[in-house]
Parts: sequence; structure tokens; C-alpha cells
Amino acid sequence: PEQMKWITDFQYVRGINITTMSCYQFSTRAHFMGWGGIKGPADPLWKHMDLYHRYTARTSYLLSRGKPEVETAVYYPVRDLWAGGPELKSIAHGYDALAGALLENQCDFDLIDDDLLERQSTRATGGRLQAGKMTYHTVCVPKTRWMTAAAKAKLEEFARNGGTLLWFGNAGSGPLKSIAAELRQLKLLVKPLFRAEPAQKALRGCKRRLGNGRLYFITNEDIRKGLKCTVTFNETLPPFRLDPETGSCFPVTGAVQSGTSCSIPLTLDFAGSCVIQFLKIT
Repeated sequence: PEQMKWITDFQYVRGINITTMSCYQFSTRAHFMGWGGIKGPADPLWKHMDLYHRYTARTSYLLSRGKPEVETAVYYPVRDLWAGGPELKSIAHGYDALAGALLENQCDFDLIDDDLLERQSTRATGGRLQAGKMTYHTVCVPKTRWMTAAAKAKLEEFARNGGTLLWFGNAGSGPLKSIAAELRQLKLLVKPLFRAEPAQKALRGCKRRLGNGRLYFITNEDIRKGLKCTVTFNETLPPFRLDPETGSCFPVTGAVQSGTSCSIPLTLDFAGSCVIQFLKIT
């Protein structure tokens, strides 16, 4: 069950918020019992599965409320991957390294590509890239050779209008107003969802904007051990902890408000996660 929860949290903290459960086997005879991942009354864990299902259902509900608050977009170099060639490995490594560094610094992001950038409905204005219902203030581009001219022009417009365009591994090839950046500079250039002290590379998070506050889902992805740290949020509303395992809600113990921020002591075991909501009380 802990491994199942770890895998579920891994997906949910990255934006998934609905799970379709499957599969219920047609028979418990012979080889059917050897199928991995199939649950039923013959499974010794079956009587405990309601705990997992309730946790997943509650987490799905919480992460379906409001709107995701993601201010950073990462260009996915899919045309480079399709093209192949001698630089394929370095292109793939560049993307993986950038995505990994963002996650390790608690910077949530969405993926964008040439198709999205080329759409007329995707607009670059006022320091923002508006794509559908999402708005990005920072765009990170890993090493790429085959970005389309139209996509590059849209990013140049974004940077020219005040957006932060970070160009990694592409020295001299970025549009005007883009910033030639290195991964070691990332924490200075990209705004994280929250800050952990001491730093925790295995800590992940996502954030949703609600009509009456903000909701954060935080997970520990370390596959060996738990973690303990103090997490600081740029929030002024009082914090509450929601427990999807039990359905309970309670004020956060040990929270310290200071100006425009709130610091919360956090301890998460293996596969541990928590939901913290900063709520406007009326």
C-alpha cells in the first residue's frame, strides 16, 4: 500500500487529479492469479484497499478544486527527439536535467511545444505567455536545434514584452532579450512554490488557487528515507492541514506567521504527503 500511495502521489503532484481504477480479473483460476497489479478478494490486501481508494478519492477531489497555479513553462524539444541524429542524447539529457533541477527546487511547471506556441490563441503580452486558461511568467528552454521559426518568434515577443525567457545550453542561439542561463543559477531565476530549510531535493509540490485561499499538495519522493524541514510559503492567511487518509481537517501546529510569509515545520516519512490550505475565514 505504501508503494501504491508513492506512485499515486508521484502522478498527482505533477498535475494528475483523476484515476480510473482497473482491472478486476475475470477469474481467480490458474494463470489469472499471477497477473501483477490485479486486485480482488483473493488478494490478501483486498480488505485494506478501501483505505487506498478513499485516500485517492479525497486527493482527487482536493486537486480538482480551483485552478492550478503554475507560472513556469518548459519547452519540450519534441522535434529534436523526432529528428534524432548525433545530438539526440545531449538533447534528451538537457531536457531531463532541466526538468529534474526544477523539481528539486520545488518549481512546478507545465510543458509547452511548437504547436502551442504557434497557435494564434497563444498570446505574449504584458510579461506573460497566455495559453488557454494558463498564464506563464517564466519560460525555460533546454538545448534545441529544431524549434520552429514561428515558435521562436513567439518566445522572442514574450521576452520583448517583459517575460522571463531562460535559454539553457543554447549559448548565442536564443532570441533577443532571452537570458543565457545555467542550471546552477536556476534557484535565483525561477520562483519556487515554497522554500525548504534545509534544502530537500526529494520534496515536491503543486499549488491550486481557490476562491477563498490557496491549496498546496506536498510529497516526499525519496525512496529510502523520510525528511524533516521547515517550509516557508508566501502566504498571509491562516493554514490548515487536510488529511486525505482520514478526511480530517485541523489547524497546523507550529506555524509561524511573519509579514507576508508563513513557516511550517514538516516531517514526511517514506511515501509521505500532506495537503495544506491557507484559508480565508468568513
